[in-house]
Amino acid sequence: MHCLASLVATDMTLWDLLSVFCFSSSIAGAIISAERVKAGFWGHAIAALVALPVAIVCIWAKRMLGYRLHKYIEHRAGRVPQWLYLGMIPIAVFWISASGILGAILASAVLRL
Repeated sequence: MHCLASLVATDMTLWDLLSVFCFSSSIAGAIISAERVKAGFWGHAIAALVALPVAIVCIWAKRMLGYRLHKYIEHRAGRVPQWLYLGMIPIAVFWISASGILGAILASAVLRL
């Protein structure tokens, strides 16, 4: 049991937390757009289902970009300085914003059909 607790405690990073924000911003953007259209319960459910693939793709793209950037920096410098990771936070903020906007636009378009 102790091994499982230590594994769970060390696996969560800031990058993972920003991935959760990226996922939830897409769903939130879709639900906000469903509110603007004054959709009912099923409209909200459809908006959330439409935003789900957007959220998954945005998380995948953000994580792959972060992984590639980390490997590139590690390859070039040999050892990655800690301050360099602060430069990856604006990338995550961009993906969080893009995910929310894309989720809202796509859900709005589907709900207006």
